[in-house]
Amino acid sequence: MTFDNRLAELLDAATAPVPPGRLTAPLPAIRRRIRRQRAVIALAVTGVAIALIAGFALARSPIDRAAPPGTRGTTPSTTVDLRMQVAWESALLARDGRTVTIYAGPRGECQELVDGTAVITRQDGGQVTIAVRAWIVPTNDCGLVVPLQVRLERPLGDRDVRDAATGEARPTYRESHLPDLRNDARWSPFSVGWTAPDDGWRAAYNGPNGSILSIEGEPGSTAGGDRSNAITLGSRQGTLLDRRSTWAVRWSVGDVTYELSVQPSEGETLTRQEFVAEVSRLAWP
Repeated sequence: MTFDNRLAELLDAATAPVPPGRLTAPLPAIRRRIRRQRAVIALAVTGVAIALIAGFALARSPIDRAAPPGTRGTTPSTTVDLRMQVAWESALLARDGRTVTIYAGPRGECQELVDGTAVITRQDGGQVTIAVRAWIVPTNDCGLVVPLQVRLERPLGDRDVRDAATGEARPTYRESHLPDLRNDARWSPFSVGWTAPDDGWRAAYNGPNGSILSIEGEPGSTAGGDRSNAITLGSRQGTLLDRRSTWAVRWSVGDVTYELSVQPSEGETLTRQEFVAEVSRLAWP
């Protein structure tokens, strides 16, 4: 017998008139029987109501699946990260030897990275593997690379930095190869970006009298340049380059090459001697 049939029988029994032959029973006994039937019915109805409420609550329980920005729930009970794993371009190692900035950007046109994060997925004696996850969304402009930082458990040393998406070692540039401009009050950094795919690195600084100092890094070595244009850069040697309207200096460290240039303020010129003097004032390693 089903629960619904039993409930119907109980309701019928509670509301049915008492047969004439049953009136011989004492009135208190009849009243007790009716009270017991009503109690059973009340318990049954309460159980049905609780079951319906619990089922409704479970059906409405929110599940946050790491939705795109603007659609994420405010009280998630479960989080499933559905962002894409994105291949990244290059890395910059800070002077402390442990802070790594990853530069990642969309490979397609009219796209940009949103809500990106970088996570170390492996560290051992020979390599550090880093994964980047982000949303890739449409944009009206070409998507620029986005800097994302991670902190290593110990200094990187000579270990490779690999991209978890491709398994490849990516170009890694190091602040220890560059002049220390952060502690030079004459120069203040400003944001500069580039579009992917590009495995280089860029930085720029505003300087005295409206001048701009730019530094670029590219994979590959150009050691052994023109010795007649050699210039000392701290513990290293660089090569002077005539850029017509300005001057630049190039140097290589390992498997990467850097280039520093100074652009004078609009309408001004910078002679070779003035450029060499400016470069010599920088704090080189």
